[in-house]
Amino acid sequence: MTASSPSSRPSAQRGHPRQRLWFVWAIVMVAAGTLVRLGLLEMLGTRATYITFFPAVILAALYGGLPAGLLATVLSAAAADYFWLEPFGFGISHSADWLSIGIFLLSGGLISGVVEAMHRARDRAKTAEAQAQVAAERARTEEQLRQLSVAVEAAANGIAITDREGKILWINPAFTQLTGYTLDEAVGGNLRVLKSGHHPPEFYQQIWATILRGEVWHGELINKRKDGLLYPEEMTITPVVASGGEITRFIAVKQDITERKRAEEALQKAKDELETRVQERTAELKRANAYNRSLIEVSLDPLVTIGPDGKITDVNAATEAATGCARAALVGTDFSDYFTEPANARAGYQQVFREGFVRDYPLELRHRDGRVSPVLYNASVYRDQSGNVTGVFAAARDITAQKLAELALRSKTEELDRFFSVSLDLLCIADADGFFRRLNPAWEQVLGYSREELTTRRFLDFVHPDDVAPTLEAVDQLAAQKEVINFVNRYRCRDGSYRWFEWRAAPAGNLIYAAARDITERKRTEEELRRSNEELEHFAYVASHDLQEPLRTMSSFSQLLADRYRGRLDSDADEFITFLVDGAKRMQVLINDLLDFSRIGTRGSPFAPVECEAVLRAAQDNLEVAIAESGAVVTHDPLPALTADAAQLTRLFQNLIGNAIKFRRPQEAPRIHVSAVRQGGAWRLSVRDNGIGIEPQYFERIFVIFQRLHDRDKYPGTGIGLAICKKIVERHHGRMCVESKPGQGSTFHFTIPDEKEIHEQP
Repeated sequence: MTASSPSSRPSAQRGHPRQRLWFVWAIVMVAAGTLVRLGLLEMLGTRATYITFFPAVILAALYGGLPAGLLATVLSAAAADYFWLEPFGFGISHSADWLSIGIFLLSGGLISGVVEAMHRARDRAKTAEAQAQVAAERARTEEQLRQLSVAVEAAANGIAITDREGKILWINPAFTQLTGYTLDEAVGGNLRVLKSGHHPPEFYQQIWATILRGEVWHGELINKRKDGLLYPEEMTITPVVASGGEITRFIAVKQDITERKRAEEALQKAKDELETRVQERTAELKRANAYNRSLIEVSLDPLVTIGPDGKITDVNAATEAATGCARAALVGTDFSDYFTEPANARAGYQQVFREGFVRDYPLELRHRDGRVSPVLYNASVYRDQSGNVTGVFAAARDITAQKLAELALRSKTEELDRFFSVSLDLLCIADADGFFRRLNPAWEQVLGYSREELTTRRFLDFVHPDDVAPTLEAVDQLAAQKEVINFVNRYRCRDGSYRWFEWRAAPAGNLIYAAARDITERKRTEEELRRSNEELEHFAYVASHDLQEPLRTMSSFSQLLADRYRGRLDSDADEFITFLVDGAKRMQVLINDLLDFSRIGTRGSPFAPVECEAVLRAAQDNLEVAIAESGAVVTHDPLPALTADAAQLTRLFQNLIGNAIKFRRPQEAPRIHVSAVRQGGAWRLSVRDNGIGIEPQYFERIFVIFQRLHDRDKYPGTGIGLAICKKIVERHHGRMCVESKPGQGSTFHFTIPDEKEIHEQP
């Protein structure tokens, strides 16, 4: 359809009735004029012959146009000749009548022509108006289509448009990025090229049944990229229904959900592992309880537990045999009732509650039948998980069966020794002088010292200097016969590194019985998690404003304004457009830096052996243009091989060298030197420059995100580079600092632990 076709419709609709009915209208008007003139015959006679025919001609021309006006003129002249000009009937005898008829015919023709011109002028005006409306509507439609096209092209999700059979008619760039198929490769093909074989035919039949009913289908499926790799995606298929109700197209919107699936799988795996651990721990506790119960039951010594009120809460079979009373009869009765001296028995368990234990407390146990057996009671308090004393565990030794008791004690000691040896925790016995008396093998395995080295030195010699004072406080608490629970300190390993230990210790006279658990990895995880949470919370505040998409649109349109109108507007407009384009670009750089910052701990590569010199060369290659333009000279000492994330280490060097180039002194080429020295279990790397330097009060501030010390116009940037550097170093369990003097350059130091020291968090 051409642009002129809509505008031609008004004239066609008016011209059509004139072509068919104009002669009828002309005849009717002349007849009406004749009748009116005949009615005025008596008044006018033969004078003013054409007075009623002029209106007839005008009305005929207005309705029927030029043909009707001319016909009415001729018919009116004929009627006048027939009825009013002498001789009556057709025929003219006077020259004056000929003149009057001629004038009338000329006037009628002029009137008809004028009216026809009016008609045509009005038609042209309406045609022009219609054409203007069509042009405006077309412009609006084209603008809407252009905006829609830009939005679809820039959409993050893959979009494909197909016909009813699934033949691809169009795809957007995101579809190509998702599947690997370009526009030329995809158009004309069928979406089934993405089938992975993962789903049964019924799955696809259900999809087709849904969309052919005109309903939207939404779901997840596994598809295959052009390179053959499978990937999960979330897809929505929307039917396009024409005005007649038939489906003409399908629009498929696809989103890669690989990362989400990985996160879901990781979460499910963690949940399953946690459930497994809980079940294992529950089973372990049940086994331990059953084992403890079995130990109690098989004991030849009477064993009893006593509540804070002195009532018996449990006994073993030996107690039943020693007293002649069943367990049901014993539980709930007073412990002192079964001895020859009840007051002495009460004093004994009260001493246990007061002091925590008693050893070889002499009593005489009375049997139900009157027999008396001398026994020695050993008792101690037991506590709940909160450390509160909940009762006393007491064991009686029949002195008459001393040998049997010694044998049972030896057996129990051997069992405890076996537990002592195989325990993964660090178990020890220490004396009041601060020396280890006994250690299990875990100490040698964790700290790297020999047993002799550990037992010949005071244990405080191995404690981190910052933890000595708290450790002494814990020792004082044990000296006061109080248990120590969940105490944490650091012990030095043979290689100079430190490990975090969590302690539980109980005093026993001049000895300390303690169990320590290596929580170094947990501490690192907790610290990493704390920092990550703080940083992610801050980043989430920025990212929650959904900056990326509107910024891309603003950047695209501002660049379009710059390309199209630069130089065509006044200088202020050009400057404003330049500000807008530069601002959009800076914001995009800022957002990208923020994304890089937030992903350091979540999207880094696994640690692997890395040659620092190769990483440094890669960083220099990335900065080749800046180095050449500034005349910078980058040198380095021999650098070590590390276990690290190569990409992040490259970014670290690139940021530090880039800063050295950016913050150089005027009229002086940057000189940058990279060195490395061994410090204990880590390498300390340094990047030294001859730049403008930094005031000491800003040494900490420069590593904080968004912190800048200079105007953006003088030194461009986002204020995130050094924060990224610090986070990369911390991900590698190192530390970063700076030494600098204004006008004398800066040296940035960072440490990377050795392979055996670094333990990447999952």
